[in-house]
Amino acid sequence: MKKLKRSIVCCFVGTTISLTIGELVLALLLREALTSYYGISGTVAVAAGTLVVNIVMGAALIMVGPAAWLFSRAITKKINAEIQRQTDERNMLYANIAHDLKTPMTSILGYAKALGDKKVELEQAEIVIDRIYQKARQTDELLNMLFEYTKLQAESYPLNKMEADICRVVRSVAAGQYEAFEEKNIRLEIDIPDEKILVSCDVLQMTRAVSNLIINAYKHNAEGSRVGIKVRKEENGVWIIVADTGMDIRKEESEIIFEPFVSGDASRNASYGSGLGLAIARKIVEKHGGTLTVEHREVSYVKEFVICLRPV
Repeated sequence: MKKLKRSIVCCFVGTTISLTIGELVLALLLREALTSYYGISGTVAVAAGTLVVNIVMGAALIMVGPAAWLFSRAITKKINAEIQRQTDERNMLYANIAHDLKTPMTSILGYAKALGDKKVELEQAEIVIDRIYQKARQTDELLNMLFEYTKLQAESYPLNKMEADICRVVRSVAAGQYEAFEEKNIRLEIDIPDEKILVSCDVLQMTRAVSNLIINAYKHNAEGSRVGIKVRKEENGVWIIVADTGMDIRKEESEIIFEPFVSGDASRNASYGSGLGLAIARKIVEKHGGTLTVEHREVSYVKEFVICLRPV
């Protein structure tokens, strides 16, 4: 939608500039032609000037019609393209939702039928019930994330902003995930200043965004990797960095990876999740007027996810 708004503004500005330039060129040509023909003298010059103004005004009125038609055609084309893009995106989203829900639901139905048909031995029933629970939990998590992403899509989504210490927010999230990194034997390197760095944010939503990035680093990095969590304050903003030594993300993938249900090479067919985590994180950051990008600046890491926010 932002691109469509920019396109409309560009078309309007372009049309206005074109009309203005056309009028100026016509006025200059007429003035040059009349003054060279009649010469420059008091009464004649005034009459020539009046004639130029009248001709230019008439030409401008004539040009308004074609210009309005061209402007309308250009806008209609861009609106139709945006509608088609949104339709394609929505259809792909629905297809991906169906894809990601089908696998756990098929397992749940299969296990439930096996229990109902008494094809499971009594000693195995507890294991099967646990598997049903895990699959149902996976489905519930996906639906909750999808619901959260859908809410964030609305421009009117409310944020409960307040001045908060972003160092404390990031430190709290990192501490909550520390054991998970230890279990997977991933080295966690934390570089967060002791002093407060204040930003205006919805603490709950920003915690979710940072948490999604850290969980993403945990899920997508192999045993023995390193993950760095850093907070920095510079003149142009506050930076939250989640870097790792795992697989690189190519430049052409650095934008699509933030789209829902996109989570990297073959991960849609594995157990890495739906890819909604990064999409939700970016939406939250953008709601705060910030940016979330993939960078390659940290010397000792392969890549980093970088949140940039405005300081208080």
